[in-house]
Amino acid sequence: GAQPCQRSHAPIGDLERRFNRFEQFYEHLPSDASDLDNAAALARRFDALFPEARSAEALARLDAHDLRLLARAAEDLVTSGAARPEYLEVMQRSFAERERRGVATAADVDDLRRALLQAHRFDAARRLMAEHPDAGLAPLPAFRDNLPASGYTRHTVWRVSPDGKTLSRE
Repeated sequence: GAQPCQRSHAPIGDLERRFNRFEQFYEHLPSDASDLDNAAALARRFDALFPEARSAEALARLDAHDLRLLARAAEDLVTSGAARPEYLEVMQRSFAERERRGVATAADVDDLRRALLQAHRFDAARRLMAEHPDAGLAPLPAFRDNLPASGYTRHTVWRVSPDGKTLSRE
């Protein structure tokens, strides 16, 4: 039932300017570079542009709009394959702060859920959905992962069952 944050017609702030530079950098990553190289470059740019992402106290001082922008930038990193968990943690802390203020939306829940799934944090995604049943999100399928958790170096895929209710890693 939270209302989205309302932004006045005031000039954009410092964080939004940095966010715009980050998004422009993201959109112009070289297509001939490897995904890993682009993810590393994007991570370096995020770290340089958003030092407040590392501090809970700094996040608490941001307005809801800037918290959402910071989460969007971190989401770019999660979806680009930057495997460091701190970017997902930025999204989680930003969401928690917006939730504490009562301005988290169903779209925010969905964004965080997608990032958790991208990071294979299935239990955390289920907990998030259980905590926010009013977000109206489709239920998650069952995940069957019978492969070893560590030391498995081959590529894997998630196969969807015919009924669409189960994903199995092969």
